Amino acid sequence: ARAIDVEPYIMQSVRKHREQILKEGFSFTGAEEELVNYINQRIFEIELVSGTTFNSVMREFCTNLVSYATAFLIVKRDVNKSSGRRTRLYGKTLDPIAAIYPLDPTTVSAATNRHGHVVKWKQTVVNSKGKNDTVIFEASDVIVATMDKKTGFIFGTPYILPTLDDVRSLRRLEEITEVIAHKHAFG
Repeated sequence: ARAIDVEPYIMQSVRKHREQILKEGFSFTGAEEELVNYINQRIFEIELVSGTTFNSVMREFCTNLVSYATAFLIVKRDVNKSSGRRTRLYGKTLDPIAAIYPLDPTTVSAATNRHGHVVKWKQTVVNSKGKNDTVIFEASDVIVATMDKKTGFIFGTPYILPTLDDVRSLRRLEEITEVIAHKHAFG
């Protein structure tokens, strides 16, 4: 995360990858027009409740997926703020989704069962007082996407990871070049 923030080469690479993913935009299409209309209506409702556009949520989701090879969406369920119906999933009745929010992957850890399946997600962030705030999310309220995930791992492996040493070497070469240029300019 720090390398993306401070290294223009890496930041530009992340931006270019994200824009390639999103360059064609997206839309919901299908054979059943009624179903497509329902999806568009639900997306509109989710935008109203969450206070952000679906497009910006997808943009941040893609940025996180490219940057960290893992991206999260948190779904907030509320039967009173949604026209959707309750649904059953794995023997559990779930309220309809009312809002969707992206989650910073650098603040997330997972609790797994004895089989290695995630049962809860935990987000820990430092608040304005310098103390940790922790929020626990049920696995059914988290949508996760990963890229280049190794077997047995929960998170993906960022494509940027192997390039970090190369970027450091490039920066050292720039510093050496600058020192040599100053030496010969004033020497």
